[in-house]
Order: sequence, then C-alpha cells, then structure tokens
Amino acid sequence: MPKKIKRQLSEGPMTRLEQHVAKRIVPFIPSDISANNITAVTAFAGVLTGVSNAFTSWSREMFLVACIFMLLHWLGDALDGALARYRKTSSKTGFYMDHMLDAVTVSSIFIGLYLSTFTNTAWPLVFALLYLIMEINVMVQAILLGSFKISVFILGPAEAQFLFIAGNIAAYFLAPKGILFWDMGSIVGVIILSLAFTYSFIQTVAKTMRLDRNN
Repeated sequence: MPKKIKRQLSEGPMTRLEQHVAKRIVPFIPSDISANNITAVTAFAGVLTGVSNAFTSWSREMFLVACIFMLLHWLGDALDGALARYRKTSSKTGFYMDHMLDAVTVSSIFIGLYLSTFTNTAWPLVFALLYLIMEINVMVQAILLGSFKISVFILGPAEAQFLFIAGNIAAYFLAPKGILFWDMGSIVGVIILSLAFTYSFIQTVAKTMRLDRNN
C-alpha cells in the first residue's frame, strides 16, 4: 500500500476560483478558529441546504435560501483544507471529518429534494446513492494506488456546488409552470456518475491487475 496519497484536483474553472479565493482569505482567519471548526460549520450549512430544499414544498423561495447555504458550504469547503495546509496542521481527523461530512451533506441535499413536492420520482435518491458509491471508490483507490482524485471528468466539488446553485435558481423560476426540474437534473447526474464510475472501475481493475502481476 502507498505511504503517501497524491491529491488530484479538478481542472474546472470553479475549482481554480475556489483556490484563488481561499489563498486570499486564509491568512486573515483568526488563530483560534481551526480547520476542523470550519469543516463542522461547512457540514452544518450543507445539511441546512438539504432542509431548505425539503421546505420548498411550503415556500418556493426556499430554493433561493438553499442557494445561500450552498454558497456558505462552498466557501467553507474551500477554506478548511486550504487553512490546514497554510498552517501545516493537516491531520487524519480533518481528512476523515471532511469527506465523511461531505457524504452527509450530499445525502441531505438530495433527500431534501426528494421530500420536496417539486420532485415526484426517486431519481434524487438514486443520485445520492451513486455519489456515495463514487466516494467509496475514491477512498479505495487512494488506499490501493495512492491517488486521491476528487473529480468526475472536469467536474470537481466546486463545479458541482455551482451547478446545484444554478439548478435551484432554474427550479425557482420553472416550478410555477409545472416543470419538475430536479427530476430531470437528477437523471442527468445519474447518467454522468454511472459513466464515470464504469470508466473508473475498469481503469482501476486494470491498474491493480498490473500491480498484482508485478508482485
């Protein structure tokens, strides 16, 4: 098993923006605020995003409230790892909290969409399940190959967060016309994740078979 895991980021535009913003902010974060503190607040914002989605059944404006919480989640997600690297305080606890709470966030968001009356299928739940499968896949690859790739094609977490914001804004305007935007959006997401997982699975099996032969 590799002793060091190499982190591979997305090449997407929002990931580059995220890194730029984080570098400018982290030097000014008070010393009594730790990266783990930011991770916990980020996860809370993520869960509130899901809760807001669920409450769109009562008020369509909650789509926009969910966007605000997602922006806070994006900012926190950009800052926690950047702060840990800036202060040289990266830890196993931080790594574990970050990725486990990300899984909780994604599950909350799509369960919230499923509970909303603006979806009438289980596709948001299928998307959440596939995301968790991809998360497991990434972790196993990191253990076996020493490569931690947190992107699907050119889409990383930052791109996904802004796609969600764009989707919620679209749902806010389209919902009165009876268009179930997030049913369609979840289907597109399921197709993308299915293709990405299939490609990654085949590629990883080929790599591990070569490693097994060399051993």
